Amino acid sequence: MVKIFIVLIIAIFAIGILVTAAISLRNRDRINEIDRQYYDEEGNHLYYDRSLIEKEEFKRNNPAESGYVRTISRLFRKRKD
Repeated sequence: MVKIFIVLIIAIFAIGILVTAAISLRNRDRINEIDRQYYDEEGNHLYYDRSLIEKEEFKRNNPAESGYVRTISRLFRKRKD
C-alpha cells in the first residue's frame, strides 16, 4: 500500500514538472515577441537608446556635421556657406 502511495506521489510530481515546463516554454516565445517590438532594425532599444538613435539619425541626415552631433558648439559655429 505504501509503495502505491509513493509511486502516486512521484507521478503527481512528474506531471506537475511537465506541465510547468510546457507553460514556461510557451510563455518564453510570447515574451520574446513582445520584447522584440521595442528594438529597431539595428538592435537599439527604442526606449532606452533614444539618444543614440537620434544621434545616428542626425549623422545620416547631416553628413557634413558628423563631428558636431548635438553639441552646443555646433549651435555657435559659423557656417562656411
